[in-house]
Amino acid sequence: MDITPKTLPLASVFQIGASNKYIVPVYQRHYSWRAEQIETLFNDIANEDSGYYVGNLLINTEEGHDSIIDGQQRLTTLSMLLLGLYSNMKSIANKPETSEDIKALLYQDIGDIKRQLLVDSNIETPRLQLLDKDQEIFKNLLQQLEGQKIVPGYGNYAFFKRYKYIEDNLLSDMTAHQLHDFYQNKLNKIELLQISVPNLNDAYQVFASLNSKGVPLTPLDLLKNIYLSKHGDAVKWQKLSDVFVTDNDQPDEQKMTRFVQNNYDAFETESVSSLTKGKIVKSYQRLFDKNGAEYIDKLIERAKVYMKIDTDSPEYT
Repeated sequence: MDITPKTLPLASVFQIGASNKYIVPVYQRHYSWRAEQIETLFNDIANEDSGYYVGNLLINTEEGHDSIIDGQQRLTTLSMLLLGLYSNMKSIANKPETSEDIKALLYQDIGDIKRQLLVDSNIETPRLQLLDKDQEIFKNLLQQLEGQKIVPGYGNYAFFKRYKYIEDNLLSDMTAHQLHDFYQNKLNKIELLQISVPNLNDAYQVFASLNSKGVPLTPLDLLKNIYLSKHGDAVKWQKLSDVFVTDNDQPDEQKMTRFVQNNYDAFETESVSSLTKGKIVKSYQRLFDKNGAEYIDKLIERAKVYMKIDTDSPEYT
């Protein structure tokens, strides 16, 4: 089996001047991410260190182009973010009160984004090619890159709503410098593991292997491993998890992750910056190194208090 894995920043996936296109094949599903998933990805990119890893991109190269087998939801969202940046940068650059220095800064970014989203800056050849209605709406949105207005009539479609959520909710409050910094130092530098497989059957074997193991390891899984490696008691870890059990008898991992972050921010650091998901493992490894496995007892008691005051908890009054 011929497999070529390569870790690439987004700037190389959507490389200026390159002729590669990413195509969603007809047997794939349409874009389906909700606003919550988009916001989670956006916040991770904005808050984590530059070079944040966002996941895999599995492509099949059998037909002479890059067909997306896995990762199209993520890649589509990243394309929307680029286009939303373009729109908001253009809006600021066109304001009479914007200084010439800021305009020069933004217009450089604006030109680069256009060349990332379009092959040869041609509106007829988007670098990302989606399925039927999604592609129709996406090409309509891409008209902005040619200075044309978006054709109305797509407001009820989920794809259009998701783009407007990015443009109007996630990016609209950013200043020119914030937009520039997010584009250059965060979004362009996120990393994807691009796995290229020339044979379609082999590509599906790789896809099955990547997904047959269940949900990928989370920071909580790694944190549990650190605790147990310090001769921790598996029963006590279960007690901690049980604090976050929901109606379906499974711990709510989002709440548990928030607790782990908030516990560190409140009790274990004097830093003004909050603990991000990407730093949980290293930060808690230092805590367990310092305090030993007994630190779990503090976590259990603090978790019980946390759940009583958590506004999403049924115990909150």
